[in-house]
Amino acid sequence: MTIKGVLEIITALFVIALSFADPASAILIAVVVLLVCGIHEVAAGARRGANRHALKIVHLQKALEFANEKGKITNDDLERFLGVSDATAERYLNELENEGSLTQVGKRGRGVAYKKTG
Repeated sequence: MTIKGVLEIITALFVIALSFADPASAILIAVVVLLVCGIHEVAAGARRGANRHALKIVHLQKALEFANEKGKITNDDLERFLGVSDATAERYLNELENEGSLTQVGKRGRGVAYKKTG
C-alpha cells in the first residue's frame, strides 16, 4: 500500500470517528483501528510464509522419492513433476544436494542430473 493510500484510510477513519467523538478521541480511534489492521496483515503474512514453508518441505520430500524411483532426475523432470518453475526446481535440487541427499552427475547445462546419495 502506498503512503497516499494509508493517509486516505487514516483520514476516512478520522472523519468516521469524529462523528462519534471529540477530535482527540477520533485520532485515538483512527490510530487503534489502523494498528489492528496492520497487526492482522502481519499475521496474514506469517500464515502465508508458514504455508509456503510447509509446501516446500512436501516438495523436497516428493523430489527425493521421485529421484529414488527414477534413479536420476534432471531439473526439467522435477519442474514437470512438481509443477514448479525452473528456478524453484533448481533451488530444490541445490538444497537437496547441499544437505547430502542428492549427488549431481555432470558438470552443467543439459548434461546435469541428480541421483540419490548412497
